[in-house]
Amino acid sequence: MSYLDTNSAVTEVLESLASQHPELATEYNRLADFYRRKLWHQLTTCLLYLMTEDPSKTLHETADGSLSFVILYNKVVLGCDAKLNQLSLCRLASAVATAMSGQKDFAGARSLLENLLEKRARLGVPAALYVESKLVLLTLAQFASEGSSSKDHKEEYETMKATLNKGESILNELEGEACSPIVPSAHYEASTAYRKLVGPPEAFYREALMYLNYTPVGEV
Repeated sequence: MSYLDTNSAVTEVLESLASQHPELATEYNRLADFYRRKLWHQLTTCLLYLMTEDPSKTLHETADGSLSFVILYNKVVLGCDAKLNQLSLCRLASAVATAMSGQKDFAGARSLLENLLEKRARLGVPAALYVESKLVLLTLAQFASEGSSSKDHKEEYETMKATLNKGESILNELEGEACSPIVPSAHYEASTAYRKLVGPPEAFYREALMYLNYTPVGEV
């Protein structure tokens, strides 16, 4: 499919979303304009606003029952994902996965993040760590929704522990390098949630303090 064909398809999708949700028409029209003009930074900024700023006001079900965030991700984001800042791409994917988990579609949400991790080499180390942290949180949320405990998923909990330990090592290696604080924030949020369930208490308090250290007060 040529870029012109892709651009036409993206424009059609965004026009449909704008007609179904006129209160967001300005944002959807901006997305179409940015995509058409290949203004990837502006496109990313607008997508982040729509999908992460206040989802309670911007997440909707469409006429066919799909989530607007899923449509934006599949029809817009994935059409230019290699051109976007990779950490921003991961933030968008996380917002979609969170929206899906809100509808109890944990399998779909986990699959979305796992598929993104298949592009690990392109994402880079910090962005991949961010996604892995969000995947741990998502898995814990799924188990909580099912009413299961660590005893019911021993293998999965061991996998999460290994992921978090690896993440800690990566953060130590990244210390002193340019790394967005949202990466350690995501890691320590996941580690705090994990330690809250499995302990020990001192590990939970340490991870919680580290999470607070990297996370703005309004986001805690």
